[in-house]
Parts: sequence; structure tokens; C-alpha cells
Amino acid sequence: MYEEPDIVEGPTGLWSLVRDWSVAVPLALRELDDEAFRVVRLEERLSLVTTRRYASTPDDPQCDGPSRAPLVVLGVRLLGASVFHDRWYMRLEQVAAAWGVRPGVARLAGDRVFREIVILDNAGKPLARPVAWSAYGAVRVFGGEYHRRRLGA
Repeated sequence: MYEEPDIVEGPTGLWSLVRDWSVAVPLALRELDDEAFRVVRLEERLSLVTTRRYASTPDDPQCDGPSRAPLVVLGVRLLGASVFHDRWYMRLEQVAAAWGVRPGVARLAGDRVFREIVILDNAGKPLARPVAWSAYGAVRVFGGEYHRRRLGA
């Protein structure tokens, strides 16, 4: 069962997660337990992803909402997925190190979780899957560029 994240928007347009938020996604992910995330494999192709609560500040922006997209596209909400995804991208190197993989592998996993959250957050909406897959394509294309710029590469 999907439960929406408990989020608030700050005065500078940044979003904060008020309490830990868990979502079960139909993906086989590696386990992880750090200060930002907890990932537990429940079944062969089902993982529980917990994003730990956080506060965004201008000096430490954890989530700025969907990048280059509105909060809602064709009636499909993207903000819940961004609450997870923005923070995942901020910690790609740490996740990759914990998993013993390259950052690109961790980025792919995070992008897939983003897609599944969009679908779950918009269950029953006819455009949920097409928008989720389109948004997934956008983060696959533009997310890598964002990550390279953030690292100064």
C-alpha cells in the first residue's frame, strides 16, 4: 500500500521531508542502511526503500522538486518521486561506495525507483505509466549531465 510522503515547502522553494518515508517498489535492489536511506529486499523483486527525514536549507538543498518540470504533468504528480530522487542524486557516490559499484549503477537504480514511485503515487490514473516512463527517460538523459556538472567533471 502506497502512502504519500509528509513534505513541506520552505520559503525558498525547497522541500523538506518531515518524517521517514517508506515505499515498496517492484525492483530487486541491494540492501543499504545509512543516514539518508534504508533499502531492504523483501522478496526476489520487491524492495522497501526508506528515505530518512531531512530539512532542506539554502546552504544544504536536499530537494528542489522536479527539475525542468512542473510538480504535476498531465495530472500526474512528480513531487513524491522527487523527494526521494533529489536526495539519492546528492548521495550517489556514498550509495555506490556502500554497494561496491560505480556511481552510474547507483544512478540507474535511483532512476528506476523514481519511475516506480511516480507510478505508485498516481495509481489509477490512465497517464501515470506514460508520464512515469517519460520522466524516467528525462532523468536518464539529463540526470547524468547534472551529476557530471555537480562533480565538476
